[in-house]
Amino acid sequence: MKQLLMEAATMERAKERELPIGYSYERFDGSDKDIADWKAITVEVFAPVDGPDACYHAAIETYPDCIPLQDVHFVVNENGERVATITTITHKDGSGYVHMVGARESERGRGIGHSMARYAMKIFAERGVSRVTLTTDDFRLAAIKTYLDAGFKPVLWEDPESDMNARWDAVLEKLGYTHIEKLIP
Repeated sequence: MKQLLMEAATMERAKERELPIGYSYERFDGSDKDIADWKAITVEVFAPVDGPDACYHAAIETYPDCIPLQDVHFVVNENGERVATITTITHKDGSGYVHMVGARESERGRGIGHSMARYAMKIFAERGVSRVTLTTDDFRLAAIKTYLDAGFKPVLWEDPESDMNARWDAVLEKLGYTHIEKLIP
């Protein structure tokens, strides 16, 4: 079964929300420490089945069009700890892809996800990207709410293993959204 797909235009304004006071963004530098910090965050958020090394290899090192030193970003807390990550990939066709977004459990509920979504859209706008997509899972309701608030819309893409429209209806009902436009590719 395919993940859910969402799409946004960078011209749409994402819900404005700054990082908490004392928090900042930091670009990934490719060092062993940065790689270890990225793995630590993603292990906590995604619990990769194949382990953190395989996850890093597949999600960053070999992911199509990913340029780690340009695309991977951290959120750093007031203690200098990296507590969240987001990857902003610009594909060769000019489209953008929001990838591997997550915050440590201890940091959730502070608006970091909303801020990262806005930050990603700003990066894509600066790169001249007009169409941005992301994929997510049906059970990641807080993330989906954040993406909807940032201007992303559900996409009813082809999935022979599931009814994408019914899946989106169930997610939107759980979130209490009643009038969300769904896009048909």
